Amino acid sequence: MREEGNRNPSARCQSAPGSRFVWVGKRSMLYHPLKVRRAMKDCPDNVRFMHDVEDIADAHCGCDIFFTPSLAENQGMAVMEAMAVGRPVVARNLQAYDGLLVNGESAIVRTLSRKRGGQP
Repeated sequence: MREEGNRNPSARCQSAPGSRFVWVGKRSMLYHPLKVRRAMKDCPDNVRFMHDVEDIADAHCGCDIFFTPSLAENQGMAVMEAMAVGRPVVARNLQAYDGLLVNGESAIVRTLSRKRGGQP
C-alpha cells in the first residue's frame, strides 16, 4: 500500500473503483481543516457525502464494512457505534482502539508507519 493512500482518503477511494464509499457527517466545508476540504472537493466518483443523520445506526446498517482513515482518535466512538450494529471495522492501529479492536477478530487493523520525525 502506498504511503499517499494512507494519508489521503481520496486516494484510497480511487484505488478501489469497484467499491462505494459514503462519508456521513458534516458536509459543510467550514467544519473541516484545509487538507480535508481539498480531498472533499477532488473526491472520485465512488464517494458520496451524506449530511448528519438522525440515527447513526441506520447509516451503519446500510454498509458492508466501516472504514476509518483517522490518523488520531480520542475515544473511537464511531468505531464503537459500527461494532454495536455488527459491522466489521477497518482502521489504523491507534491507541484509542487498544482493547477495542483485535486484528483478525473484530477488525482489520493496519499499523500506521511513522515518518516526519515520529508524526503520522
